[in-house]
Amino acid sequence: MKEFLISQFIDNELDLREKKLFVESVHNEEEFYEETISSIDFEMVMKNRISEVQTPQLNIPKAKKISSYKNLTRFTQLLAASIIIIFAFSMFSNQPDTQKAEKLVNYRFVIYKPEAEKVEISGEFTNWKPLKLKKVSRSGYWEAEIKLKPGEYKYFYLINEKKVVADPTSIYKVEDGFGNKNSILKVNA
Repeated sequence: MKEFLISQFIDNELDLREKKLFVESVHNEEEFYEETISSIDFEMVMKNRISEVQTPQLNIPKAKKISSYKNLTRFTQLLAASIIIIFAFSMFSNQPDTQKAEKLVNYRFVIYKPEAEKVEISGEFTNWKPLKLKKVSRSGYWEAEIKLKPGEYKYFYLINEKKVVADPTSIYKVEDGFGNKNSILKVNA
């Protein structure tokens, strides 16, 4: 049987799986190795008509077998470490906006009300509590500068603590449900 396998190997009649099994057998069985080398030497002599062929003595150490369990364990450890690193990186790089430093934008509110004695502004950015505007000399203008986070806010002016007025310079307005209109401010970073 060994001679038949050797002949098939020499004549390249084995498929890859059979060649692998053949090489493993030759490697593991010293007698099979010597017989195979001898047959290959003979074949070389026949094909090349060489009278004598010296075969080098190969000293191939047997491969150390690493248990597949150890390989699997190492692979599993590397995979777990990779997943932990990726997860940690994604947690720190995708922090919610509340954890990132929020940029505040200075926004100046101005209204022309020369007849007013007191002007206040009230809106989502003040939690609807009135905030006083300062009178700009005798020009009739009232102003306040407020630091706002980027976003959209509803607001209105309160004149003399009684009259609700939407910002005349604001394009966007919405009904407030009490018969008045609120202005809408969009603040970009």
